Amino acid sequence: MKQDLLDSGLILILTGGLSRRIGSPKALLTLSSEDSTNFFQAIVKRTSGLGVQVAAVTSPQFRGTSFGLPTVEQSRPEEGQMSSLLLGWAAFGEDAHWVMVALVDHPYVGETTYRQLTEARRRHPDALLWTPCYEGRSGHPVIFSAAFMRELKDFPLEHGARPLVQKHAARRRRVEVEDPAILWDVDTLDDYQRAQELQAKDLQGSRRVASSSKDETT
Repeated sequence: MKQDLLDSGLILILTGGLSRRIGSPKALLTLSSEDSTNFFQAIVKRTSGLGVQVAAVTSPQFRGTSFGLPTVEQSRPEEGQMSSLLLGWAAFGEDAHWVMVALVDHPYVGETTYRQLTEARRRHPDALLWTPCYEGRSGHPVIFSAAFMRELKDFPLEHGARPLVQKHAARRRRVEVEDPAILWDVDTLDDYQRAQELQAKDLQGSRRVASSSKDETT
């Protein structure tokens, strides 16, 4: 029997940046004033039930901190996300067929979205990358195949992954999701405030739908 490719993946949480524009470690920001779960905890909680190894790239700010999962420290956080991705892949991805890149900048992404991406990876294994889309707009997290990562290793860091993504556009699988949070990139305090407001509105809308469905069945 062939090994299930889903089980040979890696979910890599990237929190190795300096968070200069926020002024404090993004990973430790809470989701809202009512929810004390921090960004890192939220991502771990929403990915830990997928049956896939979860690991993280952390910054020197967290030296000595126990996260309860495998970690590697990014000693050069100024080099950016691509450097952190390659560092994490080298540390944990040797036997993985794919890696999901979960940025700490996108902590409001729902568990269903992570699951939909891994299921798309299972259904369409011939793609090189898988990206979630909401109302036609692509967001995060993304999945890169091992073949894509091998090519990325030899790519100039300063260019980021975008040119390589464009090169392989024909082998990119877009996954439609009902999750606007894939677009909420928290880089500044203004972003953080807006994401909290959007999350509150989204939760209110979900509660209204749930209440309406309950009324219709009673």
